[in-house]
Amino acid sequence: GHGQDHLFICTERYSFCVLMWDTDSQRIITRYSGTIQDSNLHRQADNDDGPIGLVDQVHGVIALYLFEGVLKCLRLNKKDGKLIKTSQMRLDDCNVIAMCFLEGYARPALAVLYSDPQDLIFLKTYTLSTKDDSLEKGPFREVVPVEGGASKLIPVPHPFGGVLVIGSESVSYINAKGRLDAAMDSCKIECWEMIDRERYLLGDVDGNLVMILLRHDSKQIKAVQIENSLGKTVQASTLTYLDNAYVFVGSVSGDSTLIRLTTTKNSDGNYIDLVERFPNLGPILDFVVVDLDRQGQGMMVCCSGVGKDGTLRAVRNGIGITPDATMEVLGMCGLWSLSEDTSSPYDHYLVLSFAAQTIVMALTEQKGGSMEVEEPVIGESDRKSSSSDGAEGGMMEVLEQVEVSGFDNVATTIFATNLIADCLLQVTPFSCRVVSCKDLTLISTWKPQPHNNNNNNTK
Repeated sequence: GHGQDHLFICTERYSFCVLMWDTDSQRIITRYSGTIQDSNLHRQADNDDGPIGLVDQVHGVIALYLFEGVLKCLRLNKKDGKLIKTSQMRLDDCNVIAMCFLEGYARPALAVLYSDPQDLIFLKTYTLSTKDDSLEKGPFREVVPVEGGASKLIPVPHPFGGVLVIGSESVSYINAKGRLDAAMDSCKIECWEMIDRERYLLGDVDGNLVMILLRHDSKQIKAVQIENSLGKTVQASTLTYLDNAYVFVGSVSGDSTLIRLTTTKNSDGNYIDLVERFPNLGPILDFVVVDLDRQGQGMMVCCSGVGKDGTLRAVRNGIGITPDATMEVLGMCGLWSLSEDTSSPYDHYLVLSFAAQTIVMALTEQKGGSMEVEEPVIGESDRKSSSSDGAEGGMMEVLEQVEVSGFDNVATTIFATNLIADCLLQVTPFSCRVVSCKDLTLISTWKPQPHNNNNNNTK
């Protein structure tokens, strides 16, 4: 109800806080903080994925499974997001594997995936009682047996509701009315991300991406379809769907990547295109410092990454430069950046000076994805190229050639700058020209006396 996202953080010492960004002061502020430490609870929950934290935004409840057999709940005011009270509830299912809140119910509904002493895995649901802070029988009347390798729960949004149970060889959609099963290639799913209410992206320990498609008739789910191999990436620790088919693949065992999902196979036979790679040195399993050039500047050679993402990395002190876009320009003898007006915090024009002409490039927005560059028309050639292909549906910045009528385009520019009163100045060997920023027309010009042309000693 607050209209702004908040960040909930819980530490290893069981202190918690809720943070938000204050747009007025332009800083992060703490809405509230506290502790859920209990001296009577000592045995931490034994879960492969670590402590479980869940947020039910509709009902304003945060559930934490930190101690075995105990569910800690924080209730928030849905209007202002402030903490009302904390409570703890007894959970009979001790060997908890995963949890999630279910959508579409009047009260907070919790789905729990757990194993019994015989290592059989079941799905059970609870309803959180707001009166006496207890767990009551949930919307699924029966305890549902699931695949022995089940490890993840994915809540399905309203209006369908229910939950997806992700196993090692199958995916099951389960709701209060029944279940649907679909076979999947054998794998261990590490993380998942919802693209929309019909599509879910999974990442396994080998770096494969799997897509779940829910077929429906707008009222209920009719079938579960599995696309077993969209392609291979780094071993994903987290997946984040951005927009326009772009997905960030975060990894703790290798380089994180930005990929784009495609509807057709590429040359490698995959449905993913690598857009950008973000280097990650960790985890560093071993390293050695060497001085190959014998100049006293050591270089660290690291054994980085895990498994198929393992690499040898050479690390030096220095400055890294990441190009956003490139273009080939031959014979350029000067370059200046100019803004649209004196109040603009960013530059908009690039003035390129050549031996016998001046070219002006400007940034414009067009439909696409990443930044593009049009090569300037130099002399008689007319070539166009781009640094990268734009993705469909987004907006991209294009650096293209523009006509500034007030500039002398057939002379070399030896100096260019912004002036007060929203004006541009161009200095050539033959004149000084003042141009309006509004319509790029000539306001005033000054020419030196004959046989006394301007030279390169401008300041």
